[in-house]
Amino acid sequence: MIYLSESHTRTVRTGSYCEIEGMCFWVTLRSLFNDESERAAVVEDAYELNVFLTQATGVEIAQVQMLCPPSISGRPHWSLEELRKIVIHRGLECSQSAVIYETAVATYKLGDLDLRLRKRSHALYSARTLKARTTCVALPPKPADEPQLYAHF
Repeated sequence: MIYLSESHTRTVRTGSYCEIEGMCFWVTLRSLFNDESERAAVVEDAYELNVFLTQATGVEIAQVQMLCPPSISGRPHWSLEELRKIVIHRGLECSQSAVIYETAVATYKLGDLDLRLRKRSHALYSARTLKARTTCVALPPKPADEPQLYAHF
């Protein structure tokens, strides 16, 4: 079963499949309410990943992986890689920026900023921070038989 957050209506829909068109993040988690361990959240971008990890309650985050399409990895197939770090760089003397995604397999750069220039950097995610994350237990807002998300965007 797949739960889909409809942000424009602020509802949760269920389905049996989904299509993924580009890079995203796969967050493996375990519910603290019913001890179900075969759960995951698919998160679209680095900012949403940061929000999800900050707001998710009642779950233990086991792992975060990056789903890399061939257009990013340069390989002929999609790959699911353990995410180690996301760092955002913004130029101090120009309006360019870049995001660095470091995985267990490779490091990817998206953006035009020449990283040799002066820049301001901000780590948006790190595996070390994830391990230090304190699991917050909150009562589920709905009965267990109703679809619900662990964090809202």
